[in-house]
Amino acid sequence: MQDRVNRFNGSYNLKVHNVDLNERPFELIHAIQFHSSFVGTITVPAGYRTDFASVPRFFHRIISPVGRHGKAAIVHDWLCDEAPKTTDYLEAASIFDEAMEALGVSWIRRKAMVVMVKIGGPKFKIGDK
Repeated sequence: MQDRVNRFNGSYNLKVHNVDLNERPFELIHAIQFHSSFVGTITVPAGYRTDFASVPRFFHRIISPVGRHGKAAIVHDWLCDEAPKTTDYLEAASIFDEAMEALGVSWIRRKAMVVMVKIGGPKFKIGDK
């Protein structure tokens, strides 16, 4: 059997709601799965809503909220919402990095985005929720 670590299963489809970005307008129509070397399989269920990468508008010319990193951003949002039961924000950032790598995001862009989520993203530890 082929190693399935650090890989996404399948493509994803979205429904877009006519709401502000901070209200997470993008809804998954089908679940997505990412196989992580840190925690195993992560499943983001159908119906989950995201805003993709929460990049401040000032930085949109450098890093867009959507793009090649889209699936990784969905997984990171899910981890921030659901994983504090089993992980912390630093591990979530590491999983975000490996998910972006699996999607072919360049090293420099990955590192910049990981620094941004570590500094500006939600801070949580195991057991917070």
